[in-house]
Amino acid sequence: ITSGEVEVVLPTLEGMKYAGPDKRPRYPTGKKLPAVARWQVPAMSAGDEWKKAVVVGKVEKGYYQIAAHITTSAPGTSPYVIDEAFEQAWMFVADDGGSLLTPVFDETIFPERIIPQPGPFEVRRRFRTAAGAVQAAAYGSFDPPNPVYAKVLYYDVYQGYSAAADIKISGEFINQGDERGRTENRTVPANGIVSFSCPDPFQVIEGRAYTATTTEVTGGHRFMYYWEAGREHCGDTLNIVGLAEYYMPWNNLNTAIPRIDSVFGGFHRSRVSFGYDRNNSAASYNSRTDRITFGKSYYYLPAAGHEYTHALHDESLGGTWYVLVRNCQGHREHLASSYKCALKEGLAAYGGSVGANNATRWEGTTTP
Repeated sequence: ITSGEVEVVLPTLEGMKYAGPDKRPRYPTGKKLPAVARWQVPAMSAGDEWKKAVVVGKVEKGYYQIAAHITTSAPGTSPYVIDEAFEQAWMFVADDGGSLLTPVFDETIFPERIIPQPGPFEVRRRFRTAAGAVQAAAYGSFDPPNPVYAKVLYYDVYQGYSAAADIKISGEFINQGDERGRTENRTVPANGIVSFSCPDPFQVIEGRAYTATTTEVTGGHRFMYYWEAGREHCGDTLNIVGLAEYYMPWNNLNTAIPRIDSVFGGFHRSRVSFGYDRNNSAASYNSRTDRITFGKSYYYLPAAGHEYTHALHDESLGGTWYVLVRNCQGHREHLASSYKCALKEGLAAYGGSVGANNATRWEGTTTP
């Protein structure tokens, strides 16, 4: 590469600052977060390393996201090369003062009594003392009671926090003694805000959120492992942040697929399934399992379109072929390879551009 830029943001701490002291983190939507560090990357060759450090400072016991957006430039230009990357880490600061970094949000590292959510630790209501429960139950003594509002968000690499439209979210009402009551289900609208009935005194709402099954994509992926609200939240708006690693591929597939189907003669294959593997650097389609697996490029719309085109191609032909020739495995579409590569990877690359609504860049394109 000839140059580049690295920008580091601290989403959770920025949410705490935005909310104010002793409040749950709140996030401004559709607004890029301010960078805590920004560096220019020097020219580098394969195998070179470049390192910088970010000082987070002292934080309360809790779980905090650190995110970096990297852009690069290289000699010449190519419309087929991804010249950016997104990396994240989550810093878990424990009760004993120790800390742990995880590559993604990991709800399994939380003690049972702590709500698995970004920000400072908060004890689950079912583990609070009797005095604390009485104090919480006294909140919202109004008639009729105001609902609990939830603003359902995900962290967008490009735009900061955004509404997780069309996510399914549930809230189960738990009575004293862990007696389970009714469940309310909602679909998140474009503005991200849903409402749930105000819980009764000594009652708590415990909920989860997941992706929906659409005509294009299978659903059921866990977007938010757990959220809760008590009577003290009636009339208030809680920010609930879910996993972008599942929402963005799901949303990108639902965006790209209708565009691709319309260009390829209106053919529509069966629903496609997908998963996420943080150990993969790129996305891939497996014809044996008929499943797309997204890696670190999960946020990239052309990647969703590319892999879906493989899936569409595979189902429409009853299978495709394996290609092992120079310039094909690396998706080097601007270099000569073979007819088999052009008819497989070239087609998928075109589908990726169609899905991203950028197919015009292919008009008149030739290879040497």
